[in-house]
Formats: sequence, structure tokens, C-alpha cells
Amino acid sequence: MSLADQSLQFFPVSARVSVLRARGLRIKGKDGTNDAYTALQAGRETFRTPVAEKRAEPVWGGDDAAFIFTLPTESARAEQDGVPLQVRVLHRVPLGTDKLLGLTVINVHELRQDSARENPQWFKLLNKAGKADKERGEILLDIQFLKSSMSVSMIDLSDKSHSRLGKFKDKLRGKKKDGLSDSASAILPSVSQVLTDSEGEMEGETEGESQKRRRTN
Repeated sequence: MSLADQSLQFFPVSARVSVLRARGLRIKGKDGTNDAYTALQAGRETFRTPVAEKRAEPVWGGDDAAFIFTLPTESARAEQDGVPLQVRVLHRVPLGTDKLLGLTVINVHELRQDSARENPQWFKLLNKAGKADKERGEILLDIQFLKSSMSVSMIDLSDKSHSRLGKFKDKLRGKKKDGLSDSASAILPSVSQVLTDSEGEMEGETEGESQKRRRTN
């Protein structure tokens, strides 16, 4: 198993769901239209699109109609059935409870594993019991999966060449194999020695300048 595959077992993947449009909806508003919006929920994360006013076939799209949520890791998903994505299309009622036009529940983990799936994809809307009792229309969703930056950075770090410190350690190991000491003091002078030598050079230059001034005088 590659490092990329291993990282996906422990680091989360995000899903970006863009609500594009709906068609064939049941009409609940006046003049043969709806004031429709879409509400999405995945686990405890929720999202709601703007209201498409007075339209029989609402159109959303754009960043304000995009829902991003985190999928459980593979290790966490093994302990549960995954987090289903619930998508509900509702008609806004100024006074009272908004009316459900239809809903669909999507298993995003199965969707992610389907490499042959169409995207964007139309999803059939059902009633609140999850049954197709009447024709309730469809909703068009664009669902994309994004790898987390944490897992990507891990993969990038594993592929990068050794740092200078890593190369220095490798060099020390090579010298140790040749019978030399692998301590840093055997190769590099100590800090105190460097300072002493530097101070000596500075003192030497000062004495030379002093002697030059005496000759001049």
C-alpha cells in the first residue's frame, strides 16, 4: 500500500457539494412557482442555499450554493456506517413551517468509490419517509472529493530529498562505517574553539595595527 493510500486511512477527506438546479418539483407557491431552497446535512454539519424566488425550476450554483464537509477517516468509518448526506428541497413559507418538496439521502462513501459515476448527477427526490409515493422531481448536484492538505503535505515531505541536517547525518554514518568517530566534535570544531580562534585573529590584527602606529611615530 502506498503512502498516499495509508494517509487516507488516518487523515480526512472533504466533500464539496454544489447545488446547481432542480426540475419537476411539486408546486406549492402561487402562480405555478415555488420559493425554493435546498438544505443539506452531513452528521452535525448543515448548510442552506439561498432562496430561488418565484421559479418552477430553481437554479442556484456559485459559491453561496456550495457545501463543504469532512468525511470520516477510514479508521473511524470502520466503527460506523458512514455519514449519509441528506438533501432536502423546501418551499419557503412566510408565515408557518416551510413545506418539503422532496429529499434524497446519498451515501457519499459509495459515491466516492464509483469511478464511473457521472458528475454533475441528477438525484431523484422522495417523500419524507424516503419513498417515491408521488413524482417529486430531481435535483442536480456536483459532488467532488478533496484530499486534506495534511495528508498531501505528508506525501510531499516523504518524497522530498533529505535536508542539510539529514545529509550531514548520512555523512557521519558513512564515516563511522570507515572506522572514524561519528561525533560532531571529530569533524567540526567546538563552538568555544571557533570563538577562541576568532578572538585570536582579532587580537592579532589589533597588535599589528599598534606596531604600525609605533613605527610611524
